[in-house]
Amino acid sequence: MVLCAIFGCGTRTVRDKGVYMARIPSVVTNQGEETRILSEERRKKWISAISRKDLTDSILEHGRVCGRHFISGKAAKLWDRYDPDWNQGVVHPLRVPHFRQHDKLACDHMPLHV
Repeated sequence: MVLCAIFGCGTRTVRDKGVYMARIPSVVTNQGEETRILSEERRKKWISAISRKDLTDSILEHGRVCGRHFISGKAAKLWDRYDPDWNQGVVHPLRVPHFRQHDKLACDHMPLHV
């Protein structure tokens, strides 16, 4: 089972079938200097947007962010720097998906950015 890394989201692959899950980007080191710089910048933006105090190396290596946190429903490709889903990493760090009623209580303390 894979959980979304965004605090309070609750999306998981077992229950929410068909929801896109994007890996937290890694730094690409074997495709030239420009790609390395671009991938480092993107990773930093994602980590900043996720903004969790408990981010561990394990979460960064294995973590996923569900498509509900992206404008298009999917993360942009590395080279598509001007796509809004790349530029801000995870769109609005706390962009909360449409929760079912039982999930609402857990997220009442989170601001909703739309």
